[in-house]
Amino acid sequence: MKDYENGIAEIGKQAVRPEILTAISRIDDLFRENLNIEISEIKLNSRGKNSIEIAVKNGWSAIFNSEDAEMAFLAMRTILEKEIKEKQNKLEYIDLRFGTKVYYKFKNSE
Repeated sequence: MKDYENGIAEIGKQAVRPEILTAISRIDDLFRENLNIEISEIKLNSRGKNSIEIAVKNGWSAIFNSEDAEMAFLAMRTILEKEIKEKQNKLEYIDLRFGTKVYYKFKNSE
């Protein structure tokens, strides 16, 4: 059920689906408990339907599909530990919306 149009919610209507809020809460817990990284901003649907973009205080962001956020988090943690390692400060984003495919981009070093 869609209780809002064009991104504008009405008072008394549902603005965010409960499953999205549950996914956001779980992602927040996972970041704090497993990575000790603080979230600075959350954007919904900024990169497509059901996307949750999490910006962290370290300066990079992670883009999740709300339907499989926990599995995507595990994939992200593996990429951070095994591939990105100490280069997190150069990371721009990690895109985790495509199942087992994980994409990441480093900032341009100029």
